[in-house]
Amino acid sequence: MNMTEEEVRGIIDTEKSILEKTSSFSGKMFPYFTVDGKTFFYKKAIDEWLEEASAEQRDYNTKEEWIM
Repeated sequence: MNMTEEEVRGIIDTEKSILEKTSSFSGKMFPYFTVDGKTFFYKKAIDEWLEEASAEQRDYNTKEEWIM
């Protein structure tokens, strides 16, 4: 993906914040799971998320926690 850990964490945190504030999220959220505080990713699920996010031309502002 050529993204930093900070950028990925920003996407995850932004999506979680929107879900918490609105009780809903449109589309797929960034796929991950955690075990004992360690985060893991499944490449196929990320590829599917990338396809959807790209098709929707999502614009993330992780500092202000919004998506257009």
